[in-house]
Amino acid sequence: MVGRMLCAVTLSGRGAQLLLRETTHRWRCVHHCTGGNHGHMAMAWLLVDRYTRTSRLLADLNRDLDQKVAQKERELHQLYAHSREVEREQAALRERSRIMRDMHDGLGSTLSLLRSGQSSSAALQKHLQQALDALKFSVDAMQDTGGDLAVVLGNLRYRLRERLEAAGLTVDWQVDRLPAVAGLTPQIVRELQYLLLEAFSNVMQHAGGGVVQVIARSVPGAAHGGNAILIEIRDNGIGFDTTATTHGHGLANMRIRAAGIGGELSIESSERGTAVSLLLHPGRWEGRAGSFASQDAG
Repeated sequence: MVGRMLCAVTLSGRGAQLLLRETTHRWRCVHHCTGGNHGHMAMAWLLVDRYTRTSRLLADLNRDLDQKVAQKERELHQLYAHSREVEREQAALRERSRIMRDMHDGLGSTLSLLRSGQSSSAALQKHLQQALDALKFSVDAMQDTGGDLAVVLGNLRYRLRERLEAAGLTVDWQVDRLPAVAGLTPQIVRELQYLLLEAFSNVMQHAGGGVVQVIARSVPGAAHGGNAILIEIRDNGIGFDTTATTHGHGLANMRIRAAGIGGELSIESSERGTAVSLLLHPGRWEGRAGSFASQDAG
């Protein structure tokens, strides 16, 4: 009986040696005092008692170890989240510094042009308007939008309100409630501002219509990770030939800016008007702060 119970007790290392030594000592004492059969029974009881107490101790140690491991995992998660936040803040600071440098360069070139006196009034007015746009857009781009593209569109509408009214255009605003997106950095905001500014400028200068329609909505089930966001600028003007090469660098710059922020630009035009569609994939922006190439305004 004692042999079978000894085989059932499975311990290892120094703990097992100490258990065996202590149990053997107790068994000898009990066997000496009580003799044969009673000694065997006492030995069995001592083994069971010792095994039970050791099992409880091991369970307590395992429980304590699990708690410590869980605590360390929580601390590591917090440290990782903090490091990511610091990384995002540093990237935002770098982008703000770059925007400030670009703004300074743009204003500097305009002031140099004014000092030279070698440009016509129309050219000066154009350069001044571009400098003012750059200044206003840079200020808007550095504001915290909370990842809301509708805020970006609303700021652009506010900046262009007087110019749209002066051009005799009515704005048909159809911007849905858009989901907040991660990775909407100041640089992406500014690239988007300039792209849409070019679209609005074409409507004001060339379309000859009376209404400009602004549409923005979420597109479910899009590729490239999660939902996409579709932004459209439509007018009811005379349209133009999108294959012609007489449109300067405006359309080419729009396509470059769209590709630079991971978007897809399409332009359709007919005698009933023009539609500029920009499909954005916010999933491409996450973790890519500062990786988008900025294009010169104009």
